[in-house]
Amino acid sequence: MITNNTPAIKLYEKLGFKIERELLFMEAPAQIDPDTRPNNEIEVRRMTAADLSRWEERWDAQPSWQNSNDAITRCEAARTILGAFIDGECAGYAVFTNGLGRIAQFMIDRRFRKIGIASRLLMEMQADLTPDSKMQVINLDHVLTDTVQFFEKRGFRKVLAQFEMHMTL
Repeated sequence: MITNNTPAIKLYEKLGFKIERELLFMEAPAQIDPDTRPNNEIEVRRMTAADLSRWEERWDAQPSWQNSNDAITRCEAARTILGAFIDGECAGYAVFTNGLGRIAQFMIDRRFRKIGIASRLLMEMQADLTPDSKMQVINLDHVLTDTVQFFEKRGFRKVLAQFEMHMTL
């Protein structure tokens, strides 16, 4: 539910839905500024949806239902999952729509932040884009301020915000 659609929000609340959190949709310009120091010493390799459950305890927040591990598994053929490895250990990963750069999950282990891993993953993703595509972050929890700032520093801008709403049955 888009946050400024007050009539729809009131209707859903009247039906018993409650606002759980605010999610952002961010978009990058045609060419992003990855960073001045992407880490080229890491090994980037493809992973599978089955690999993602091992990293859930490292998440800063739960992904939205459409970016959950179950949803990614159901449409794995349309997704690319890239892992960033240092000395054989997964330091982070990105899940995005093939060719389109729509980021569903983006995780960098807290122990490995600020050493260029996220920027390296963005560079790899940008290389996968089809012409005229722009990288996008879909349903990023707005409370993840460090993550929001990371994307903003690379040229991403907030396009819209929406509420995730739930109803107890």
